[in-house]
Amino acid sequence: MPDDIRTTQEMVGDFFGGMISLGARGVDGLIIARAIARLLIRKGILSEAELLETMREIATQEIEKADTLFVMEAFKEILNRLDSPKEA
Repeated sequence: MPDDIRTTQEMVGDFFGGMISLGARGVDGLIIARAIARLLIRKGILSEAELLETMREIATQEIEKADTLFVMEAFKEILNRLDSPKEA
């Protein structure tokens, strides 16, 4: 991917534009997804390790097909958080 030639102001605008585009439906989806994952783990259908590995796989696939720098950077940040040890 070529170097990003946008100004800081453009990058910040893109970031907040992307966040706003998630909107209420994105938040609803996040809560639903977390609730389903938590229930599956509690019921022993899925382990936390399996969930994290699947999240890594999906984030990696999304990076490969990302059509904007914002999307690519968002998924890279997700991978970084998944790969870093939890803070106490």
